[in-house]
Amino acid sequence: MHTFKYLLFLFTAISLYACSSQPNISVVDHKNQADALKYIDGLQPKVISKHGAISFAAFLSQLDDKQAIFVGEQHDRYDNHLNQLMILKAVHKRYPKVAIGVEWFQQPYQWVLNRYLNGHFSEKQLLEKSEYYKRWSYRYAMLRPILRYAKQYKIPVIALNAPAELTQKVGKSGLSQLNQAERQQLPRIIHPPEKAYRKKLEKIFAEHSKDKKLLENFISVQRIWDETMAMNAAKFLQSHPDYKLLIFAGNGHIDPQAGIPLDLKRRLPKINNITISSGTTQEKRHHATIDYFVISRAVALPKLGKIGILLKEKNHYMTVLDVMDKSAGKKAGLKKGDKIVKINHHPIKTMMDFKLLLSNKKPHDSLQLDILRNEHPLKLTVVLQ
Repeated sequence: MHTFKYLLFLFTAISLYACSSQPNISVVDHKNQADALKYIDGLQPKVISKHGAISFAAFLSQLDDKQAIFVGEQHDRYDNHLNQLMILKAVHKRYPKVAIGVEWFQQPYQWVLNRYLNGHFSEKQLLEKSEYYKRWSYRYAMLRPILRYAKQYKIPVIALNAPAELTQKVGKSGLSQLNQAERQQLPRIIHPPEKAYRKKLEKIFAEHSKDKKLLENFISVQRIWDETMAMNAAKFLQSHPDYKLLIFAGNGHIDPQAGIPLDLKRRLPKINNITISSGTTQEKRHHATIDYFVISRAVALPKLGKIGILLKEKNHYMTVLDVMDKSAGKKAGLKKGDKIVKINHHPIKTMMDFKLLLSNKKPHDSLQLDILRNEHPLKLTVVLQ
């Protein structure tokens, strides 16, 4: 497998066990925080434990003595994030001293989260300064209700994840190639995966590459993610022993026999934790090791509008690498090699600029593009699909 394609796979590999082909989904158009809260207030989901079905109220009582509460997700599933919000709100109502640890932000950007939560940064500044669309890239609107709830009630949000620069370097060259300063940013010990966990990772990797060297790097990256999130969670709990910490991360990371829960137990042997996942009844079979499974209806936000182009950030321009057949970009006349200078009069110099501007655009919305074609200025109108 070509190294570039492998690296593209590797550094979005977090989604390999965090996203899936979605079942039949209903669209919910939550235009604001009130819409999301109204939706979850109307839910009374059934919960499946290892011993059978229980009510949501009975499930909540099981969380009262737990200090670390892991709530898994498929990153691209809005219903999973709504369930996280539902559990957060319910726990917060019962126990005001609660915090959230999230996989979505990398630890060096904790200061950005703090500035947003205390009202000094807008959401736009949060996304720009945390480099959200460069480092995470999933649709922010799915997470917005959780972060707005945290901001409203002054709930701490902990950036748990490892810096992408380090995991990318490990994925390419191995853990041993980190210099001293880089290595010190990660947990001192990176434990090898448990046997069953390794087999799962080998199976995932084999679908994309046969390179044994890259396999070990891939596994190292997975373990760095788990260990780093456990380390940052432990630091918070040690300094805030009277708090509950809800940890929102991909389902693969919250396996109690392999991921963050096991690594957290190594650091805090007396920690009392619990693992929760959610989805449709048909998805339950994929979460056999989880303590509780919340049965929910699959819902999604309305689709975003698409241009249908492949872009590369180069020399302060977004350059078109390819234009998909029958796409909005093709119909508008975009061509390979075009440089996008502005969209709707806003300068576009980075992928972050591009994604932020398109983050709330819907199909049939029009965009006015200023481009350079062979260094000659040109204006195009794109109607999103």
